[in-house]
Amino acid sequence: MIYLLKKYFPFLILVLFLVIKLSTLHVRASDTSIYFYTAKELLSGKILYKDVFFTNFPLVPYIASFYYLISHGNLLFYFSTAFFESSFTALIIYKIIIKSSPRIYAIQGVIIFLFSFIILATSQHQTGVFLVCLSTVLSYLFFQEKKYISSGVFTAFALLSKAYSLPLLISYLCILLIKEREGMIKFICGFLSCIAIILLPSLLLAYNDLLKDVFFYSLTRSQGISKLHIFWFAIKHDPLIFLLMFANIFWIKKRLFFGLFSLFSLLFFLFYKDSYYLYLVVMIPILILSFPEIVKDLLARFSINKNLITTIIGVAAIVNIMIFFSGYHSLQNIDIESMTKTINKENPKVLYGVNGITPALALATNKPLLNEIVDTNSNIFRKGYLNADHLTKDLMRNHGFFITEGVSYPELGISQEIYTDIVTTKDIKNNCTLIKKFPFRSEGISNTINFFQC
Repeated sequence: MIYLLKKYFPFLILVLFLVIKLSTLHVRASDTSIYFYTAKELLSGKILYKDVFFTNFPLVPYIASFYYLISHGNLLFYFSTAFFESSFTALIIYKIIIKSSPRIYAIQGVIIFLFSFIILATSQHQTGVFLVCLSTVLSYLFFQEKKYISSGVFTAFALLSKAYSLPLLISYLCILLIKEREGMIKFICGFLSCIAIILLPSLLLAYNDLLKDVFFYSLTRSQGISKLHIFWFAIKHDPLIFLLMFANIFWIKKRLFFGLFSLFSLLFFLFYKDSYYLYLVVMIPILILSFPEIVKDLLARFSINKNLITTIIGVAAIVNIMIFFSGYHSLQNIDIESMTKTINKENPKVLYGVNGITPALALATNKPLLNEIVDTNSNIFRKGYLNADHLTKDLMRNHGFFITEGVSYPELGISQEIYTDIVTTKDIKNNCTLIKKFPFRSEGISNTINFFQC
């Protein structure tokens, strides 16, 4: 019995993780619905960038299209795919570590990864970052095996999913340039071949729009949340992860790849203008892979009980799970069934509203979005790509439904029914009727979702 428990313990960890995640599965206010709606548009014949504004490279909506097909457009299923991508990433982490380290380190690495607070919290959404994580560990697996073409291909997958996996590419190129230049040619061939194949449709059909949406917009958009706040929040909730990062930088000469990756990741976060907490996820798998070597160094230098390390990791995992269930597990949940009933009853011609909620409701009710606009991030309006005045007039002309977050704290005398800048508030209040309010737990101060009929 004990032998079987030891043998299958990694799978029991995965089962526990999946039970936690599936028990909290819910449709949420999230970019997840934007990606899924974009997938629907692509499958209907729309051209990415040309017909659908999109600010990232194309692999995430392409994979979302695959998920859309196999799930027959089930949005809840699409949310759940983040859990399974995380689990597959954990299995690859286990496979990599156990090749060069005792089994206990592989188990500890899986626990640190799956039950870090950042993974527990962000895997509630499907945003493409776990596709990056999976691609990252596969690229590293092939890199270690000197299969450089395959490593280059999966590095391209990571970059074409989220551009903030750039530190991984730079780290590989530095190592190959220093240690194995022949391998560098194979790596670059695999990388560029994959880039060319995946980008080819966009380069042929929407070259100018690709440049405008991905490069001109993304590289010049303004900063959102304070980086200091993000970094402090991350360190406070996942100190083990950031100890690994700083240890890698400190011992960069001894473990050059991990040191370079940690350094480049930190610099990218600091210098990229519009960084978010979610971006930190892409660092986690490589940091976990550095864990066994750091522990071996510490055990060689200091008289540390091995059981103490296991205890610290176990306690950290339990604490993170408790914090997760203290409220984070239900953050951003929306009552999509009640909202769908309300929309179907009122039967508007079009829907228009805040990011992450409106596309989900458009999918649920099969109602078109105003002017086929999927992404209504406030930054897009600030950059001048969309105009709130024009869209407000279009909304009223089409007798559409406006969906917005609101702020309501009667005990403090605070009531703001429209908490967004994607419309002209005065025109909405004068020409539209508030139909219904839904309670909502957001990451910010908004606490209602309000429906206006125009």
